[in-house]
Amino acid sequence: MTPHQSPERRRRLPNSLAAASRAPVDGAAMLPMELIFEILSRVPVRSVCRFRCVSKGWQALLHDPIFVAAHKSLNAETFIVVSSLPKVPDGDRELRLMDMDGNDVKVIKGIPCSGLLSASMDDLVCVRDGSIDGPCVINPATGKVLVDCPKHGVRSLEAWNFVFGFGRAIPSGTYKVVRFSDDRSCEVFSLGDSTGWRRSECPPADFFFVRSSVVAVKGVMYFLASRNKYADTLLCFDIESEEWTKTIGSPKEVLQQYTRNSWSNTIAELNDTVCMVQPMERVTSYIWVNIWLLQDSHQDTWIKAFTIRISEFTYRYKPLRVTPDGGKLILYSTVFGEGHALQVYDLHTETCTTLRRLDYVTSISLCSLFGQPLSQPRS
Repeated sequence: MTPHQSPERRRRLPNSLAAASRAPVDGAAMLPMELIFEILSRVPVRSVCRFRCVSKGWQALLHDPIFVAAHKSLNAETFIVVSSLPKVPDGDRELRLMDMDGNDVKVIKGIPCSGLLSASMDDLVCVRDGSIDGPCVINPATGKVLVDCPKHGVRSLEAWNFVFGFGRAIPSGTYKVVRFSDDRSCEVFSLGDSTGWRRSECPPADFFFVRSSVVAVKGVMYFLASRNKYADTLLCFDIESEEWTKTIGSPKEVLQQYTRNSWSNTIAELNDTVCMVQPMERVTSYIWVNIWLLQDSHQDTWIKAFTIRISEFTYRYKPLRVTPDGGKLILYSTVFGEGHALQVYDLHTETCTTLRRLDYVTSISLCSLFGQPLSQPRS
Protein backbone atom coordinates (compact mmCIF):
# COMPACT_ATOMS: atom_id res chain seq x y z
CA MET A 1 0.00 0.00 0.00
CA THR A 2 1.29 3.44 -0.86
CA PRO A 3 0.35 6.60 1.01
CA HIS A 4 -0.70 8.29 -2.25
CA GLN A 5 -4.19 7.20 -3.31
CA SER A 6 -6.27 7.99 -6.35
CA PRO A 7 -8.97 10.70 -6.18
CA GLU A 8 -11.60 7.94 -6.39
CA ARG A 9 -10.13 6.25 -3.33
CA ARG A 10 -10.10 9.54 -1.42
CA ARG A 11 -13.76 10.15 -2.18
CA ARG A 12 -14.70 6.79 -0.68
CA LEU A 13 -13.01 7.61 2.60
CA PRO A 14 -15.11 9.23 5.36
CA ASN A 15 -15.02 12.99 5.85
CA SER A 16 -13.91 12.35 9.43
CA LEU A 17 -10.50 11.33 8.08
CA ALA A 18 -9.88 14.90 6.99
CA ALA A 19 -10.70 16.07 10.52
CA ALA A 20 -8.36 13.47 11.96
CA SER A 21 -5.52 14.53 9.71
CA ARG A 22 -6.03 18.21 10.58
CA ALA A 23 -5.91 17.49 14.31
CA PRO A 24 -2.55 15.82 14.96
CA VAL A 25 -1.55 14.77 18.44
CA ASP A 26 1.26 16.78 20.03
CA GLY A 27 4.58 15.16 19.25
CA ALA A 28 3.10 12.79 16.67
CA ALA A 29 4.34 12.68 13.10
CA MET A 30 1.97 13.73 10.35
CA LEU A 31 0.69 10.76 8.33
CA PRO A 32 -1.44 10.68 5.19
CA MET A 33 -5.11 10.27 6.04
CA GLU A 34 -5.37 7.07 3.99
CA LEU A 35 -2.53 5.53 6.00
CA ILE A 36 -4.21 6.48 9.30
CA PHE A 37 -7.39 4.79 8.11
CA GLU A 38 -5.57 1.61 7.05
CA ILE A 39 -3.61 1.36 10.31
CA LEU A 40 -6.50 2.00 12.67
CA SER A 41 -8.82 -0.37 10.81
CA ARG A 42 -6.42 -3.20 11.70
CA VAL A 43 -5.89 -2.58 15.41
CA PRO A 44 -7.69 -4.74 18.03
CA VAL A 45 -11.11 -3.83 19.37
CA ARG A 46 -9.87 -2.74 22.80
CA SER A 47 -7.28 -0.43 21.23
CA VAL A 48 -9.95 1.22 19.09
CA CYS A 49 -11.93 1.97 22.25
CA ARG A 50 -8.89 3.61 23.87
CA PHE A 51 -7.96 5.58 20.75
CA ARG A 52 -11.29 7.41 20.86
CA CYS A 53 -9.74 9.57 23.58
CA VAL A 54 -6.74 10.65 21.48
CA SER A 55 -8.44 13.61 19.80
CA LYS A 56 -11.79 14.83 18.54
CA GLY A 57 -10.70 13.99 15.02
CA TRP A 58 -9.90 10.40 15.91
CA GLN A 59 -13.11 10.10 17.88
CA ALA A 60 -15.09 11.22 14.82
CA LEU A 61 -13.19 8.80 12.61
CA LEU A 62 -13.65 5.80 14.90
CA HIS A 63 -17.41 6.40 15.07
CA ASP A 64 -17.78 6.91 11.32
CA PRO A 65 -19.93 4.16 9.69
CA ILE A 66 -17.43 3.69 6.86
CA PHE A 67 -14.60 3.09 9.33
CA VAL A 68 -16.76 0.81 11.50
CA ALA A 69 -17.64 -1.32 8.47
CA ALA A 70 -13.99 -1.57 7.43
CA HIS A 71 -12.92 -2.47 10.96
CA LYS A 72 -15.60 -5.15 11.18
CA SER A 73 -14.37 -6.75 8.00
CA LEU A 74 -10.82 -6.98 9.35
CA ASN A 75 -11.39 -7.60 13.06
CA ALA A 76 -13.70 -10.13 14.60
CA GLU A 77 -12.97 -10.81 18.25
CA THR A 78 -14.84 -13.99 19.11
CA PHE A 79 -16.12 -14.72 22.62
CA ILE A 80 -17.76 -17.71 24.24
CA VAL A 81 -21.17 -16.89 25.73
CA VAL A 82 -22.43 -19.08 28.60
CA SER A 83 -25.82 -18.83 30.27
CA SER A 84 -26.09 -20.36 33.73
CA LEU A 85 -28.59 -20.85 36.53
CA PRO A 86 -28.16 -19.29 39.99
CA LYS A 87 -25.60 -20.97 42.24
CA VAL A 88 -27.84 -20.38 45.28
CA PRO A 89 -31.64 -20.22 45.67
CA ASP A 90 -33.07 -16.86 44.58
CA GLY A 91 -29.68 -15.92 43.16
CA ASP A 92 -29.04 -14.11 39.89
CA ARG A 93 -28.89 -15.87 36.58
CA GLU A 94 -25.70 -15.11 34.69
CA LEU A 95 -24.56 -14.48 31.17
CA ARG A 96 -20.82 -14.97 31.07
CA LEU A 97 -18.44 -13.89 28.30
CA MET A 98 -15.13 -15.72 28.04
CA ASP A 99 -12.22 -15.58 25.63
CA MET A 100 -11.29 -18.67 23.63
CA ASP A 101 -8.94 -19.78 26.42
CA GLY A 102 -11.79 -19.90 28.93
CA ASN A 103 -10.88 -16.72 30.83
CA ASP A 104 -13.71 -14.50 32.07
CA VAL A 105 -14.04 -11.25 30.17
CA LYS A 106 -17.41 -10.09 31.49
CA VAL A 107 -20.19 -11.41 33.75
CA ILE A 108 -23.71 -10.04 33.34
CA LYS A 109 -26.04 -10.74 36.26
CA GLY A 110 -29.73 -10.24 36.90
CA ILE A 111 -30.97 -10.72 33.35
CA PRO A 112 -34.07 -12.78 32.45
CA CYS A 113 -32.08 -15.62 30.95
CA SER A 114 -32.82 -19.32 31.30
CA GLY A 115 -30.89 -20.15 28.15
CA LEU A 116 -29.42 -18.86 24.92
CA LEU A 117 -31.68 -19.10 21.92
CA SER A 118 -28.89 -18.20 19.59
CA ALA A 119 -25.88 -15.97 19.36
CA SER A 120 -25.68 -14.06 16.12
CA MET A 121 -21.90 -14.28 15.65
CA ASP A 122 -22.11 -10.52 15.33
CA ASP A 123 -22.64 -8.29 18.35
CA LEU A 124 -26.03 -9.23 19.85
CA VAL A 125 -27.28 -12.22 21.83
CA CYS A 126 -30.83 -13.56 22.07
CA VAL A 127 -31.90 -15.19 25.36
CA ARG A 128 -35.09 -16.69 26.70
CA ASP A 129 -36.93 -16.83 30.00
CA GLY A 130 -38.61 -20.20 30.47
CA SER A 131 -41.77 -18.64 31.86
CA ILE A 132 -42.62 -16.63 28.73
CA ASP A 133 -42.98 -17.20 25.00
CA GLY A 134 -41.09 -14.09 23.90
CA PRO A 135 -37.29 -13.77 24.16
CA CYS A 136 -35.19 -10.66 24.64
CA VAL A 137 -32.12 -9.39 22.82
CA ILE A 138 -29.07 -8.28 24.80
CA ASN A 139 -25.98 -6.30 23.89
CA PRO A 140 -23.26 -8.39 25.58
CA ALA A 141 -20.81 -5.48 25.43
CA THR A 142 -22.95 -3.36 27.75
CA GLY A 143 -25.18 -5.97 29.38
CA LYS A 144 -28.28 -3.98 28.46
CA VAL A 145 -31.53 -5.49 27.22
CA LEU A 146 -32.14 -3.85 23.85
CA VAL A 147 -35.45 -5.44 22.91
CA ASP A 148 -38.00 -7.42 24.89
CA CYS A 149 -40.09 -9.24 22.29
CA PRO A 150 -43.89 -9.14 22.71
CA LYS A 151 -45.41 -11.98 24.74
CA HIS A 152 -48.51 -14.06 24.16
CA GLY A 153 -48.99 -14.73 27.85
CA VAL A 154 -48.81 -18.53 27.68
CA ARG A 155 -47.95 -20.60 30.70
CA SER A 156 -44.34 -21.63 31.27
CA LEU A 157 -44.90 -25.28 30.36
CA GLU A 158 -46.58 -24.37 27.08
CA ALA A 159 -43.82 -21.88 26.25
CA TRP A 160 -41.37 -24.71 25.71
CA ASN A 161 -43.41 -25.84 22.69
CA PHE A 162 -41.83 -22.97 20.78
CA VAL A 163 -38.53 -23.23 18.93
CA PHE A 164 -36.72 -19.92 18.41
CA GLY A 165 -34.03 -18.76 16.05
CA PHE A 166 -32.12 -15.49 15.91
CA GLY A 167 -29.96 -14.03 13.18
CA ARG A 168 -29.09 -11.09 10.96
CA ALA A 169 -30.50 -10.61 7.47
CA ILE A 170 -28.22 -10.01 4.50
CA PRO A 171 -27.84 -7.48 2.97
CA SER A 172 -30.10 -5.23 5.10
CA GLY A 173 -28.40 -6.16 8.39
CA THR A 174 -31.74 -6.34 10.24
CA TYR A 175 -31.81 -8.65 13.24
CA LYS A 176 -34.82 -10.95 13.37
CA VAL A 177 -36.27 -13.48 15.81
CA VAL A 178 -38.15 -16.46 14.32
CA ARG A 179 -40.67 -18.36 16.44
CA PHE A 180 -41.68 -21.81 15.33
CA SER A 181 -44.41 -23.81 17.12
CA ASP A 182 -45.52 -27.43 17.28
CA ASP A 183 -48.46 -26.75 14.95
CA ARG A 184 -45.96 -25.71 12.24
CA SER A 185 -46.91 -22.04 12.45
CA CYS A 186 -44.09 -19.56 11.97
CA GLU A 187 -43.82 -15.95 13.16
CA VAL A 188 -41.12 -13.31 12.67
CA PHE A 189 -40.18 -10.33 14.82
CA SER A 190 -37.82 -7.70 13.39
CA LEU A 191 -35.77 -5.56 15.78
CA GLY A 192 -36.80 -1.95 15.37
CA ASP A 193 -40.22 -2.86 13.97
CA SER A 194 -43.16 -1.74 16.12
CA THR A 195 -45.65 -4.09 14.46
CA GLY A 196 -44.68 -7.02 16.68
CA TRP A 197 -44.84 -10.65 15.58
CA ARG A 198 -45.82 -11.22 11.96
CA ARG A 199 -47.14 -14.48 10.56
CA SER A 200 -44.88 -16.07 7.98
CA GLU A 201 -45.34 -18.99 5.62
CA CYS A 202 -44.98 -22.54 6.85
CA PRO A 203 -42.03 -24.64 5.69
CA PRO A 204 -42.66 -26.58 2.48
CA ALA A 205 -41.83 -30.06 3.75
CA ASP A 206 -43.72 -32.39 6.03
CA PHE A 207 -41.80 -33.26 9.14
CA PHE A 208 -42.27 -35.21 12.31
CA PHE A 209 -40.48 -33.06 14.82
CA VAL A 210 -38.52 -29.79 14.95
CA ARG A 211 -35.70 -29.75 17.50
CA SER A 212 -34.39 -26.81 19.42
CA SER A 213 -31.13 -27.03 17.46
CA VAL A 214 -31.13 -23.84 15.34
CA VAL A 215 -28.22 -22.15 13.57
CA ALA A 216 -28.03 -18.85 11.66
CA VAL A 217 -25.14 -18.56 9.20
CA LYS A 218 -24.64 -15.92 6.50
CA GLY A 219 -28.25 -14.75 6.40
CA VAL A 220 -29.87 -18.19 6.48
CA MET A 221 -31.49 -19.84 9.52
CA TYR A 222 -31.28 -23.64 9.71
CA PHE A 223 -33.77 -25.69 11.74
CA LEU A 224 -33.01 -29.35 12.44
CA ALA A 225 -36.17 -31.38 11.83
CA SER A 226 -37.06 -35.05 11.39
CA ARG A 227 -39.37 -36.54 8.80
CA ASN A 228 -39.19 -39.75 10.81
CA LYS A 229 -36.90 -41.19 13.44
CA TYR A 230 -34.45 -42.32 10.74
CA ALA A 231 -34.03 -39.13 8.71
CA ASP A 232 -32.89 -35.69 9.84
CA THR A 233 -33.54 -32.69 7.61
CA LEU A 234 -32.44 -29.07 7.64
CA LEU A 235 -35.20 -26.55 7.00
CA CYS A 236 -33.69 -23.39 5.48
CA PHE A 237 -35.21 -19.98 6.19
CA ASP A 238 -33.91 -16.89 4.35
CA ILE A 239 -33.86 -14.16 7.01
CA GLU A 240 -34.00 -11.29 4.50
CA SER A 241 -36.95 -12.46 2.38
CA GLU A 242 -38.57 -14.44 5.25
CA GLU A 243 -39.09 -17.38 2.92
CA TRP A 244 -38.40 -21.08 3.33
CA THR A 245 -36.00 -21.76 0.50
CA LYS A 246 -35.33 -25.50 0.54
CA THR A 247 -34.66 -28.56 2.66
CA ILE A 248 -31.26 -30.18 3.01
CA GLY A 249 -30.90 -33.87 3.70
CA SER A 250 -28.45 -35.40 6.16
CA PRO A 251 -25.13 -36.82 4.96
CA LYS A 252 -25.71 -40.21 3.33
CA GLU A 253 -23.43 -41.91 5.80
CA VAL A 254 -25.54 -40.55 8.66
CA LEU A 255 -28.66 -42.10 7.11
CA GLN A 256 -26.89 -45.40 6.45
CA GLN A 257 -25.42 -45.62 9.93
CA TYR A 258 -28.54 -45.00 11.98
CA THR A 259 -27.91 -45.91 15.59
CA ARG A 260 -29.77 -45.57 18.84
CA ASN A 261 -27.75 -42.39 19.38
CA SER A 262 -29.09 -40.74 16.21
CA TRP A 263 -31.72 -38.84 18.15
CA SER A 264 -28.75 -36.99 19.63
CA ASN A 265 -27.71 -35.55 16.26
CA THR A 266 -27.38 -31.76 16.49
CA ILE A 267 -26.31 -28.87 14.31
CA ALA A 268 -24.02 -25.98 15.17
CA GLU A 269 -22.03 -23.16 13.59
CA LEU A 270 -18.37 -24.01 13.18
CA ASN A 271 -16.08 -21.35 11.70
CA ASP A 272 -18.89 -19.73 9.68
CA THR A 273 -20.17 -23.08 8.38
CA VAL A 274 -23.12 -25.26 9.34
CA CYS A 275 -22.02 -28.52 10.88
CA MET A 276 -23.86 -31.67 11.95
CA VAL A 277 -22.67 -33.57 14.99
CA GLN A 278 -23.28 -37.33 14.74
CA PRO A 279 -22.61 -39.59 17.75
CA MET A 280 -21.80 -43.20 16.93
CA GLU A 281 -22.20 -46.36 18.98
CA ARG A 282 -20.14 -46.71 22.15
CA VAL A 283 -16.86 -48.59 21.77
CA THR A 284 -15.41 -49.92 25.06
CA SER A 285 -14.90 -46.80 27.17
CA TYR A 286 -15.46 -44.06 24.60
CA ILE A 287 -17.74 -42.80 21.80
CA TRP A 288 -16.75 -41.77 18.31
CA VAL A 289 -18.40 -38.57 17.12
CA ASN A 290 -18.43 -37.47 13.48
CA ILE A 291 -18.53 -33.77 12.65
CA TRP A 292 -19.86 -33.00 9.17
CA LEU A 293 -19.56 -29.64 7.40
CA LEU A 294 -22.13 -28.43 4.88
CA GLN A 295 -19.92 -27.78 1.87
CA ASP A 296 -22.59 -26.97 -0.73
CA SER A 297 -26.17 -26.24 0.34
CA HIS A 298 -27.41 -26.28 -3.27
CA GLN A 299 -26.14 -29.82 -3.90
CA ASP A 300 -26.71 -31.09 -0.33
CA THR A 301 -22.99 -31.86 -0.16
CA TRP A 302 -21.45 -32.67 3.23
CA ILE A 303 -17.87 -33.51 4.09
CA LYS A 304 -16.73 -35.39 7.16
CA ALA A 305 -14.32 -32.89 8.67
CA PHE A 306 -13.47 -34.58 11.98
CA THR A 307 -13.99 -37.79 13.89
CA ILE A 308 -13.28 -37.30 17.58
CA ARG A 309 -13.19 -39.67 20.53
CA ILE A 310 -14.92 -38.70 23.76
CA SER A 311 -15.76 -40.35 27.08
CA GLU A 312 -18.60 -42.88 27.05
CA PHE A 313 -20.24 -40.90 29.85
CA THR A 314 -20.50 -37.74 27.75
CA TYR A 315 -24.12 -36.96 26.96
CA ARG A 316 -23.86 -33.42 25.60
CA TYR A 317 -21.21 -31.96 23.32
CA LYS A 318 -21.00 -28.99 21.02
CA PRO A 319 -18.11 -27.95 18.78
CA LEU A 320 -17.38 -24.24 19.08
CA ARG A 321 -14.31 -23.35 17.07
CA VAL A 322 -11.40 -24.80 15.11
CA THR A 323 -8.14 -23.06 16.02
CA PRO A 324 -6.43 -21.02 13.27
CA ASP A 325 -3.77 -23.70 12.76
CA GLY A 326 -6.47 -26.31 12.16
CA GLY A 327 -4.99 -28.68 14.71
CA LYS A 328 -7.37 -28.28 17.64
CA LEU A 329 -11.10 -28.17 18.23
CA ILE A 330 -12.59 -26.12 21.06
CA LEU A 331 -15.75 -27.78 22.36
CA TYR A 332 -18.22 -27.83 25.21
CA SER A 333 -19.17 -31.11 26.86
CA THR A 334 -21.19 -32.47 29.75
CA VAL A 335 -20.08 -35.72 31.38
CA PHE A 336 -22.02 -37.74 33.94
CA GLY A 337 -20.40 -37.35 37.33
CA GLU A 338 -18.00 -34.63 36.15
CA GLY A 339 -20.29 -31.80 35.06
CA HIS A 340 -19.82 -29.19 32.36
CA ALA A 341 -16.49 -28.29 30.82
CA LEU A 342 -14.84 -26.22 28.12
CA GLN A 343 -12.30 -28.44 26.41
CA VAL A 344 -9.72 -28.53 23.64
CA TYR A 345 -9.46 -31.65 21.51
CA ASP A 346 -6.12 -32.23 19.77
CA LEU A 347 -6.97 -33.63 16.35
CA HIS A 348 -3.49 -35.13 15.90
CA THR A 349 -3.03 -36.91 19.22
CA GLU A 350 -6.77 -37.58 19.80
CA THR A 351 -6.47 -36.26 23.34
CA CYS A 352 -8.76 -33.89 25.16
CA THR A 353 -7.66 -31.22 27.63
CA THR A 354 -10.03 -29.37 29.94
CA LEU A 355 -9.64 -25.60 29.79
CA ARG A 356 -12.18 -24.86 32.47
CA ARG A 357 -14.96 -26.43 34.53
CA LEU A 358 -18.33 -24.70 34.23
CA ASP A 359 -21.17 -24.65 36.76
CA TYR A 360 -24.94 -24.72 36.24
CA VAL A 361 -24.73 -24.25 32.48
CA THR A 362 -27.99 -24.10 30.53
CA SER A 363 -26.51 -23.32 27.10
CA ILE A 364 -23.36 -22.10 25.38
CA SER A 365 -22.61 -20.36 22.10
CA LEU A 366 -20.36 -17.77 20.47
CA CYS A 367 -20.61 -14.09 19.62
CA SER A 368 -18.33 -11.50 18.06
CA LEU A 369 -17.85 -7.94 19.23
CA PHE A 370 -16.58 -5.21 16.97
CA GLY A 371 -15.24 -2.02 18.48
CA GLN A 372 -17.37 -2.07 21.62
CA PRO A 373 -15.99 -1.63 25.14
CA LEU A 374 -16.93 -4.45 27.50
CA SER A 375 -18.46 -2.24 30.15
CA GLN A 376 -20.60 -3.31 33.09
CA PRO A 377 -24.17 -1.97 33.02
CA ARG A 378 -25.00 0.66 35.59
CA SER A 379 -27.15 -0.52 38.44
